[in-house]
Order: sequence, then C-alpha cells, then structure tokens
Amino acid sequence: MFGKCGSLSDAKRVFDRIAFRDVISWNALMSVYIQQGRRKEAFELFKRMGVAPDSVTFTVILGAFNSRESLEDGRQVHRQIVDSRITPGVVLETALLNMYGKCGSVEDARAVFEGMKQRSDVTWNAMLTACSQLGHCKEAVDLYRRMKKAGLQPNSVTYLSLLPACSSIEQLREIHQELADQGLEQDEQVGNTLITAYNKFSLEDSVAVFERMKRRSVVSWTCMIMGMVEHGYGGRALDLYREMVVEGVRPDAVALVCALDACTSVENLAEGRKIHRLVEGTTMVTDVFVATAVVNMYGKCGKFAEAEAVFQGMKTTTVATWNSLIGAYAQHGHATDALKLYERMELSGTRPDGVTLLCALFACSHLGLLDRAREFYSGMVEDYQVEAVPAHFGCLVDLFCRAGWIDEAEELIASMPVRPHISAWTALLNACKAHNDMERGAWAACKAHELDSRRSSPFVVLSGFC
Repeated sequence: MFGKCGSLSDAKRVFDRIAFRDVISWNALMSVYIQQGRRKEAFELFKRMGVAPDSVTFTVILGAFNSRESLEDGRQVHRQIVDSRITPGVVLETALLNMYGKCGSVEDARAVFEGMKQRSDVTWNAMLTACSQLGHCKEAVDLYRRMKKAGLQPNSVTYLSLLPACSSIEQLREIHQELADQGLEQDEQVGNTLITAYNKFSLEDSVAVFERMKRRSVVSWTCMIMGMVEHGYGGRALDLYREMVVEGVRPDAVALVCALDACTSVENLAEGRKIHRLVEGTTMVTDVFVATAVVNMYGKCGKFAEAEAVFQGMKTTTVATWNSLIGAYAQHGHATDALKLYERMELSGTRPDGVTLLCALFACSHLGLLDRAREFYSGMVEDYQVEAVPAHFGCLVDLFCRAGWIDEAEELIASMPVRPHISAWTALLNACKAHNDMERGAWAACKAHELDSRRSSPFVVLSGFC
C-alpha cells in the first residue's frame, strides 16, 4: 500500500491521515521501514501497534532482526508468536528460521526447522544457508543430502549456499557434477560461486569452470583474478585483468582492489600506477577500500611519499588503511616511522586490531625495543581485547632471543595458549647457537622438526654448534 509512495516520509504522512488503521496499514508501514533499513524504528512501530498482530505482521517484523545484537529482540517476537496462539504456517516458520540464521544462532534455527510439520524448498535453503554461513559446514552438506532424500530438487539458491561449505576437493567435485547434471553450471551466480569454492583447493579447476562459462560478468573475472593472487600467481592475475579490460568488461571497485593486490604481490609499480590513474578519473577515487589498496601497493613497493600522499588525501580511513602503511614501513626497515604512524593512529581514535599489533611488534623487533614491545602486547590485549595468535608470540620470542633472554623466551613458548609457530622455535635455536647452549638448542631443533619434518635446516644449524 505504501510502497508506491516516493519516500518513507510520504508513507508516514499517508499513514497518519488514516482515521482507522487496521492491521494491513501497520504491516505495510513496517514493511516500508524495513525496506529503507530503518529496522529499529520498525520494531518500535511494532511495539506500539494499536491492533492485534497477525501472521503477516510477525513475518514482516522478523525481517527487522539481522544481527547478533538483535537476537534477543527476535526471540521476544518468537515468544509473542507462541503466546498469540496463531498457527504459524510454513511462511512464518521459515521467516523465524531465517531470522535466527541472520542473528547467528544456528541452534535456534535448527530447533524451528526440526519442529516444522511442513517444509518448502525455501525452508531447506534457509536452514542450509544458516549452517553454511555460521561455519556448520558438515551439517550444511548433510542437510543437502536430506533435502534430496525428501524428494525436493535443489536449485541455484541451494548451491550458492552449499558450495562454500564443501570441505574437500572431492566433495566439491561431486556436488559440482550434481549441479551440472541439473544444467545449473551455466548459471552465472553458480559459476562465480564455483570458482570461489575451487580457489580454496585447486586453481586448475577454477580456471576450467571460468573457461567453460558462456557469460562472464565483472564478478566472474574478479573471482578468477582473486584466486590467482591467493595462489601466488600475481603476474597471471594481471594478465587476466588486462584481458578483461580488452574484452570490454568495465572493472568495478572490487576488481580494481584485486588488480592492485596482484600488483602488490609482484611489486609491479608501473601497472599499479596505471590502475591508480584509472581510479583517479572515476568516482571510485573516494572508495575507502580502493584507496587502501592503492596505499598498500605504493607502500609495499617502497614508494612511501606516494603512499602518504594518497593516505593524506583520504577523507575516510579504516584500520586496514593504517595497517597497510604501518606494515609497509616495518617491512622495509623503517621501524621508527612505523611506530610514529602507530601513535598517529591512536591519536586519530582508530582502534588497533591483531594486524596492527603484529606490525608494531615487528617494528619493535627490528629496533630491539623489548620493553616497548611488552607495552604494545599488554596494551593491545588488555585495552583493545586483541586475541594473540602464534605470529604475535613469535615476534616476542624473537625479541627475547635477540636480547639474549633465552630463559624468558623458553618460558614464553611454554606458556603460549596456542601451538607455537616454527619461527618461534627457529628463533630460540639461533639464540641457543649464539650462546652455545647445546642442550636447549637440540630441544628447539627437534620441536621445529616436529612442525615441519621436510625441513632439515634446524639440524644444519644444530650441527654448527661449537
């Protein structure tokens, strides 16, 4: 009813003029609020309804909850549905299931799903999507098998959720064959999702899917470029980017970010500058993700003046933008500049993350700033709730070893809440060699060998002990 209004304010004005507002009027206005992204206001409208809600009302308002923060509100509405004694029906129950999936509770979604007397293909797809997106990949594949056994035909929506849940190349190839048998391989969205799924396991299979596609959108090309970058083929990724442009496919922001990442991976400054000039002539120059990729490209290529110029010209930055420049300074040996930039980041109010901590620790390691590194680590973990990973501990171990604090390095490795990375044992081994600590060095070499038995270098280092 209000969908034909030019704006939300127009819809509200029409609604306010209605003398008697029945449930249809309330449902229609709430629907407009949700369509406009005004979810909290839609929920407030629901709470002050002047008439009893019906099943359509509940179906509409469930669409207002799509994050973990709104899970309790969604549960509250679920309780109201139960208390209302309305017979839900497949549409409302599917909306409930979908809401729980979007709010991050696969347990609640599963309870709704298993309690349903009737299920449509939309219901199965909603449950499968919830499992796939929330990391319950085995359950997603099991649901797919159950769906087929129940006599329902999977469709393109099914496969768009299922393909990312495949945990092995064999499983992916099997499901690929099944969707191909249904004639869905040439569905563009399915094809793009197939490429992305194969990128995790086999670039060769990704290329085969890409080459068989009769229609390739910019998304198709981008998926393939991204896969090549991820597999370390930056040069091939740039060749593919150029081929895409020659074929008349206009790159969007995501494609340009991937192309810039390819330039970064092979340090192709000339191509990176070309892409930067292309960006400057479009509205994408204000896109924070594109600008961050440009900063990253210049920084990793060692062109700090150009990286700083782009950085300073950005109206909006993210933690990734700061990390790109801090990391580039640290990796190129400009540790002091990296730490100064970190201080600027804190003053800007940008909250550091795990990558920031790694860059800061790396810079401290280069400068031998043991106390500063400890301050960074404790501040990040306690003040910013950054979860430490093996790479963080590896930097600290390296610092301890450089300072000759072998006992402290050993204690840190022993107290790690995660499995130590091989670099931590290698750092300890090298420190033991410097201090001629044969016994502890042999222990470190064995631990490093346990993590990667193909490497003989730990024992080569050990053989060099006096």
